Amino acid sequence: MQKHFTRLIAWLLLVVHWQVVVGAGDKVSDDCFDELQTDLHRPVAVHLFEWKWTDIANECETYLKDTGIGLIQVSPPNEHAVFEHKGDYSWWLRYQPVSYLLHSRSGTEKEFIDMVQRCMKVGIKILVDGVINHMVGANMKGYGSGGSYYNSTPFKESFPAVPYGPSDFNDDICNDNIQNYGNAAEVRNCRLVSLIDLKLSKVEVQQKIADYLNHLIDIGVAGFRIDAAKHMWPDDIRNILNRVKHLNPAYYPKDKCAFVFHEVIDQGAEAIQGSEYVDFGRITNFRYGLDLSAANHDVLVFVDNHDNQRGSGGGGKVLTYKTPKMYKLAVSFMLAWNYGIPRLMSSYYFDGHDMGPPSSGKPDFKTKSPTFTPDGLCNKSSGWVCEHRWHEIKRMTLFSASVAGLPNTNIISDHHRIAFSRGSNGFYALNNDPHSAWVVQVQTNLPAGFYCDFMTGSVTNKGCSGKTIEVTTDGKVKLVVEPETAVAISVASKLTLPLSYKRTVVLIHFPTTKGKMYLFEEESILHTGKKARCIFKGCKADVIDTPCSIPIIHIEDVQSSWEEFIHWRSDDYFLDWSTGDNAEGFSTIGTPLAWSTNIKNQAGYQWLNKYGEHYWLMDVLMDCNRTESGWFEFQSAMDSSNLVESAIKQTKCNGDGGVAEPPFTTTFHAARCGFVNVFQFNTPACTIESIK
Repeated sequence: MQKHFTRLIAWLLLVVHWQVVVGAGDKVSDDCFDELQTDLHRPVAVHLFEWKWTDIANECETYLKDTGIGLIQVSPPNEHAVFEHKGDYSWWLRYQPVSYLLHSRSGTEKEFIDMVQRCMKVGIKILVDGVINHMVGANMKGYGSGGSYYNSTPFKESFPAVPYGPSDFNDDICNDNIQNYGNAAEVRNCRLVSLIDLKLSKVEVQQKIADYLNHLIDIGVAGFRIDAAKHMWPDDIRNILNRVKHLNPAYYPKDKCAFVFHEVIDQGAEAIQGSEYVDFGRITNFRYGLDLSAANHDVLVFVDNHDNQRGSGGGGKVLTYKTPKMYKLAVSFMLAWNYGIPRLMSSYYFDGHDMGPPSSGKPDFKTKSPTFTPDGLCNKSSGWVCEHRWHEIKRMTLFSASVAGLPNTNIISDHHRIAFSRGSNGFYALNNDPHSAWVVQVQTNLPAGFYCDFMTGSVTNKGCSGKTIEVTTDGKVKLVVEPETAVAISVASKLTLPLSYKRTVVLIHFPTTKGKMYLFEEESILHTGKKARCIFKGCKADVIDTPCSIPIIHIEDVQSSWEEFIHWRSDDYFLDWSTGDNAEGFSTIGTPLAWSTNIKNQAGYQWLNKYGEHYWLMDVLMDCNRTESGWFEFQSAMDSSNLVESAIKQTKCNGDGGVAEPPFTTTFHAARCGFVNVFQFNTPACTIESIK
């Protein structure tokens, strides 16, 4: 899978088997079906596959309203076949219509209307998956999800709830399944996997389908995905769409068309080309290696969908929730790069192609609702994956919203790595190399300041819960992007800090063997804390209003495998000597330091370390107003070996920052706020230098 994802980021590249909805070819000036009527600051779509209408309405109101998502693709709302297959109600039953009544496994018409209205009230529109090429499989009789009778025997068809009869199907043209996909007429006139094919050339059939779509427009939907569009003649689809109303002016600007995109699996050597459908909407193009610099107006991109994640519908080796690390990187790129409309997939867990959504089981197989963990993810026990709720993906929708419509600029890339800006609002960098960190200095166009990285955290009232990245006065960033990670910052994640906060670095040399290096990764931590004289005043609490605490915001960037350091750091907001809250069970006494080296492309490389291996790093934003005339003192310890620094008498420091002296005497280390402070463990020597 690593080799597969590597192909994703070659120059203007995205060969992640990104399925792309793209218009390739000249567009006609009067085409209005490719214009999406959603909030410009909600540029992301999500497919809530097989969700119930009541659950989608709740999701809009309780979660999606606080993301960059402005469009939900829902499963087909029409009445569909209901029968047991392999002890389950399969997902593909939704793609076997019985009628156009809005009574499906997801809910009733009343619930559908309520969902559309409630979602629109919080700025989110609904797009319907439209199944109009066919009805149920041939040679079946039964009752649909809404109780309507059907008979799909060829030449004897009866769908009274529409109504359709024998003359409304293509049996007289082709009474068989598609055998030869190299024959365009056969692909469009014969049955797709036995599904009984509608005679879409017939005006009466076109009108009945248009009536169904118009009913949905009256309710307030924003548009349609046309399922199996390549199995329909383009002129037939065009004639149906010509009968479709403009969007409901109660909810949309006047005289606007529904947004339409057609599912056309075109691998490049097909008898049917996607370009045949671009005059009346956008199309799905499943070719690999699509040049993303072309035709970006006509695109909707996605990493996976409900078909190809199961190996069908143009599928193969696609990234899915089953490989979460690579999947998150792929989705983050999709949400960062300016290319059409990005669509997220929200899945349920499955271990077989036909497996339906989480349900109550026999006899009714009622779809279960997702349940959630305290931190907002879907409980695995509920059966729902909910990729759109994964923290990195949610935050990246907000990045996408903050850079909507802005061009890709300042692009640098190779086969494993890419970095680019989005106008003057955002910056993104991805390192897909599985082994080597990427040391890069690049122009961002962003205003100078400190920014919270969307991939690892959010802006909080104490700073940033993840990585903090500095943009210098010339608009540049200097980064060490760890293997198989990405960073993203934008004007929406800029920290608002008092001028008294300055970047402050402490490096303490403590030689360790390779064995101890391993122990560090296994939770051996060097830590430091303010050993202030105010301790004799009875200060004990780790709170901002005590003189024992100096507010800090961590900036260090370390490997994700350094788990304890990351958890410890996430709960550390003060330089002090108190015991803070435990971070997921880890000890959090003092402030953690990260092992570092000055050797590029080695694990632990930090560009601020110009001194050698085994320098333990604290890199923070510090409130200099809480220091003593810009100075602070500390003591350090190595807990793996129970070593605590003894009393030392620090000498005058070397470096351009060492010319000054602290305004107090101390038997511990004294360091300057706003400088790089370099020490040897348990020795008085020191160097203080400006940050360059």
